[in-house]
Amino acid sequence: MQRSITLTLQLARLLTAAWLVLHACGADASVSCSIAVSNIGPIGYVPATAAANITQSSFTLTCTPSNNGSTGIYTFQIGSANAGVATFGGNTLTYNVYRDSSCSLAWGTTNATNTIGVTLNLATANVAVTSAAQNFWACVPGLQSKPAGTYVDTDSLTLTGTAPNPPGSATLAGSPKTFTVSILTPATCSVTTPSTVSFSYTSFQAGIASASGGAFNVNCTSTLPYTMSVSPTGGTLLGLNYTVSVSAGGTGTGANQAQTVSGSMAAGQAGTCSTAGCMASNPHTVTVSY
Repeated sequence: MQRSITLTLQLARLLTAAWLVLHACGADASVSCSIAVSNIGPIGYVPATAAANITQSSFTLTCTPSNNGSTGIYTFQIGSANAGVATFGGNTLTYNVYRDSSCSLAWGTTNATNTIGVTLNLATANVAVTSAAQNFWACVPGLQSKPAGTYVDTDSLTLTGTAPNPPGSATLAGSPKTFTVSILTPATCSVTTPSTVSFSYTSFQAGIASASGGAFNVNCTSTLPYTMSVSPTGGTLLGLNYTVSVSAGGTGTGANQAQTVSGSMAAGQAGTCSTAGCMASNPHTVTVSY
């Protein structure tokens, strides 16, 4: 009987040790993940354009279960910090990242509300599984009048939750995963066609005749200096000599500026008109340089 009791006690000890080992393995169950995302840009941006600039990007999620206790099908929620302000030389340019190509679904960090859910079947312990590319979009609103330059911001992605929760824990290596957004604002100008420059002149009139009209608009990148010129600077119409020039001393700076072409016709000219009224015209070219 004593031998039998001794064997029973040894078996109990062995069973207890085995339970402790199994229990310890379950406690070590975990899922480790990483995100691969490319930097965005430089995005070419024209401030004078009303339409938003929309640029597509993507990321992939790779996860590995530590052992059989952490295998299964998981939906990982990925959030974006979405700072949305790029800077250059003390100037700022706003943008945002979205979950859709129409830039209507904001991407944030509230689980299952504005995050991106990525489902992975982690079927085998210690075997990594990588998701398909998950698209997102950077949207830069139009009509932001900013100086020319490259505006840069840093955004970040985080693992905000899983469903169901792993038996252990899910961790994201290098969290938060950062990437840069760069927006290039080029030095650009647009010019509207000047209206007609018109003279009204009577032969041998005593005073100088000034032209009317000649209005046009120059719209350049904010703070960008430019120069203007008109060619040729004069001409002759119906035997009457005249000169033309651009306003503001031929210079300007920045966006949406009204300019004019002015003209002058000297007094005391006879002209060659032999009827009650004559009309003639000459072409001139306005050039804006920047």
